Amino acid sequence: MGQKTISDIISDFIKEAKGNRKAKDSRKGVMRLFNDYLAGYGELESNVEQAPLIVLAKISKLEAWHFRHFLSWFIIQKVICDNKAEYAPMLMEFVEWLWAKAVISEKVHREMTRVFEELKGEPERCEKLSRLLYEFAQRDLPKFEEWRRDPKAYARKAAVLKAIHHKQPTEILDGYFTVTRVGPTALWLVPVDEDYEDSPRPKKGAAEIGPVQVPAEAAKLARVGDGMSLAIGKMNDYWKMLETGNVYPL
Repeated sequence: MGQKTISDIISDFIKEAKGNRKAKDSRKGVMRLFNDYLAGYGELESNVEQAPLIVLAKISKLEAWHFRHFLSWFIIQKVICDNKAEYAPMLMEFVEWLWAKAVISEKVHREMTRVFEELKGEPERCEKLSRLLYEFAQRDLPKFEEWRRDPKAYARKAAVLKAIHHKQPTEILDGYFTVTRVGPTALWLVPVDEDYEDSPRPKKGAAEIGPVQVPAEAAKLARVGDGMSLAIGKMNDYWKMLETGNVYPL
């Protein structure tokens, strides 16, 4: 098995799936997505000129960081689904299967297992936090459903809300940030260099920004080190979220 490609071994794992059809389809879906991630983003020898994508590299090239990057960035940035909690358990099952087949060493098995321990529940937490921040940033605007029901009523409500929330920010910052402090209803942030997924380092000499208003439920979910894609505006004595994107775990 050790001489097979990573895609070959993933296929073997899929074929050994037990349980009902739903369980088998779930394994197939997760593992094929992981295979495609490795081909496109895993920095591995792959054939991306045909479908399905084939990872030509041997299993010895599969490392712990592949699982970390897949769980902490890829499924957050690239995957739209209802339940991101299913990915980690399936991948952990795959790692245990590799270990049982003596395909990976004890050291590699330990490194991979540590990833799952450190990222347990993180994709779901970040997805929920991202949704809460989006809803909070959009709280001053009518809902799209209201426009669909009655465009004229929507326009009147939008005008009223605009009058209520007429004050404009004195400064706007847009980009990636890292959470440095968390309060009961606020966050403090530091800008990071370039795209978060490529360079999550705070900008040299960058000052801490805050407080940035967030709802209490979001503050309870946020953690120091979280990466966020945001546009924030400076008000009198606080920063207001204007637009929000994804949230990434440390």
